[in-house]
Amino acid sequence: MKTVVLLTGTISPNTNHVVHRNTEERRKEYLDAIRYYSTICPVFFIENSNYEINSDKEFMSLDNVVIQQYEPDLNSDHTIGYQEFDMIDKWMDEQQDDIRVIKVSGRYKIDNFLKVYEECQISSAEMIIDVWTLSNWAITYVFCTTVSAYKKMFMGKYRYCNKYVDIEEIFCKIIRSDENVNITFFKNIPEVNVKTAGSGKVLSSHESVISSIILRPINRWVYPKLIIYPNFKSFKENLLRKMVKILKSVKEKVI
Repeated sequence: MKTVVLLTGTISPNTNHVVHRNTEERRKEYLDAIRYYSTICPVFFIENSNYEINSDKEFMSLDNVVIQQYEPDLNSDHTIGYQEFDMIDKWMDEQQDDIRVIKVSGRYKIDNFLKVYEECQISSAEMIIDVWTLSNWAITYVFCTTVSAYKKMFMGKYRYCNKYVDIEEIFCKIIRSDENVNITFFKNIPEVNVKTAGSGKVLSSHESVISSIILRPINRWVYPKLIIYPNFKSFKENLLRKMVKILKSVKEKVI
C-alpha cells in the first residue's frame, strides 16, 4: 500500500482562535517541515488561506511534494479543527481508498518520524492514533490512516466542532465507540516540540522513560486500541481547557 504524508497548512490564518499569526514565521515553519518529510516519502501539502502560494518560488521548487490549495473558510469564528478537517475531508474525498496517509499538522516536525513511518509501513491496523481515554482526547496533530478508514469514521464530523467542543474530543468519542475499524495507538509516541497555533505556547510530547519503556508496551499488549494509563500533564491541560470553556460560556450567558 502506498504511504504518503499529508501536511495541512494555513499560512495566513483566518480564524479568531489562532494566537500564532505571523505569516512569514509560519511560512518558514511550513517550508522547513515539508523539506524534512519529503526526504523520506511523498508529501501532499494542502493549504487553505489567501496566501498566494503559486507565486512563491520556494514552495514551487520543492521536490517530492504536491501542493494543493483550497478556498479559505470565510467564517472566522470557525475553530482551527473545523477549518483543518474541512480541508482534509475535501482532499480525502479526491483520493483512492487504498492509500495510507500519515497526517501531520503542517508546522509540526516529528523528531522520531522515521520510527513512526516504519511502524505505519508494517502495521496491519487501518488506523494508528494516540487516544488518551482518561483525558477524553485523541491526538489529531499526527495520526496514520487508510483513506478508506478515514472516510468511514471521520468524514463530515468536523462540523460538530465549536468553541466549546474540540476536534480531539469528537474523534475520541468516535474511536471509543467504533468496532468496525482496526485501530491501535503508536508503539512509540510521536515526539514534537512546536509552538501551537491556538495558544502560541510550546507543545512538547516527549514521554517519560517509565511510560515509554513500561506503561505503553504493557498497555499495547493488554488493550492496543486506547491508552488507558494516565498522562497527568495531558489530564491537567484538558481540565484547565474545560474550565476556561465553562467560564466563557457562563460569561456569555450573563452578558
